[in-house]
Amino acid sequence: MKRIIHDNHGSSGPIIIFILCLAIVSFLVLILGFIIEPFMNLMASTDDDIDSDISAPRGYVSQFVQVMWPKGVLLIIFIALSGALIMEYQKNRYKDMG
Repeated sequence: MKRIIHDNHGSSGPIIIFILCLAIVSFLVLILGFIIEPFMNLMASTDDDIDSDISAPRGYVSQFVQVMWPKGVLLIIFIALSGALIMEYQKNRYKDMG
C-alpha cells in the first residue's frame, strides 16, 4: 500500500472559502431582502394619479429588480465562486506545464 506523504495538492482551503462566501452572501441577501422589499413594493405601485408615460419606466425598473433580486445575484455569485474554485484547483497543473 502506498503511503501519502506531503500531499499538499488537495487542500480544503478553497472549499472552506467557497462555503463561507456563499454563506455570507446568502445571509446578506436575506437581511437586505427585508430592507429592499418595501422599496420594491413602492416601485411596483399602480397609482391612478400618475400619468402612464411617467409610470412606465417605473414598471421596467421594478421588473428588472424582481428578476435580478435575490436569485439572480446569488446565481451570479455562485457561478463566479465555482469558476474561481475550479481555477484554484487547476493552478498546480498549469504551473507544471509552463
